Amino acid sequence: MKNLKLNLGSGSDIREDYINIDFNNSYHPDMMWDLNNGIPFNENSVIEIIVSNVLEHLAPEALENFIREMHRVCFSDAIIKVTVPIGRNWQKWPEHRIPFDETSDEYFMTYNKNGKPIFEVKNKEVIKTDDGLGDLLMFELEVKK
Repeated sequence: MKNLKLNLGSGSDIREDYINIDFNNSYHPDMMWDLNNGIPFNENSVIEIIVSNVLEHLAPEALENFIREMHRVCFSDAIIKVTVPIGRNWQKWPEHRIPFDETSDEYFMTYNKNGKPIFEVKNKEVIKTDDGLGDLLMFELEVKK
């Protein structure tokens, strides 16, 4: 399969035209998978990934590998849309394991063996909320190969 779009950790946000992946079957994803174990797709097979309110749930030791896995499965110039909670309210959820803040896009400043960045951060935005759940950091990563 080529030109795939993945909605990783989809939860109840099931999207048409995407392969919705979650470890919780109660949401009826297209595929059940624990993202701590990587991304079960071939290299250079994905044109877009949505990873919204998911990264904070990963095991801290799995984050770096997960970032490299997103790069591995994506074509060059693919887009990864990232949303993470920021600020002190992220701690209200016991299943949140990795804290993020307004500078967390820097986690993705990963380099290949030739010293070139594997992502370009674009469209960074902090969304202020007044719902008591905390603010959000949203940005896109353009994959570089």
